[in-house]
Parts: sequence; structure tokens; C-alpha cells
Amino acid sequence: MNSLWTKGIKRGSQEAIDVRDAFNGSLAARKRLVEMLEAMQKEEIDAKISDAAYDNPSWAYKQADSVGYMRAIDRLKKVLLD
Repeated sequence: MNSLWTKGIKRGSQEAIDVRDAFNGSLAARKRLVEMLEAMQKEEIDAKISDAAYDNPSWAYKQADSVGYMRAIDRLKKVLLD
């Protein structure tokens, strides 16, 4: 379990125990969320490949936004499964 789940919660408290128990009991839901996030990443990649807007002066910003989006999804996937 990623430490972000209990960050800011007193270690050993009932809240920390509840969060841990909920995390352990939610494997199927977390796996489904990861599948949904992977589908979102695929959509982003497909849109990136099909978008031929290289002559757009904001192209670099669009690429940076897309990369940031993908990194955020990767981080969420890691938090859900670790």
C-alpha cells in the first residue's frame, strides 16, 4: 500500500486502520480503475498520434500538457496498485 493513502493520518489510529482495511478489501475496484486509466491513456496516445497540428504555434504546450496528463495517470495507477 502506497504511503500516500495514510499520509497525514496518525499512525496506528482507527482512521489509518480503516483506510488500510478499505484498501485491502478493494482490490477488484482498484484493478478496474487501473483498466479505466489505461483506456484513458490509450485515448490520449491515439489523439496525439492523429493530431497533425505541428504548424500550431502552441504545439509545444499541447505536447507538454499531454505528457503531464500521462504522468499523472501513471502516478495514479501506481498509487492504486502499490
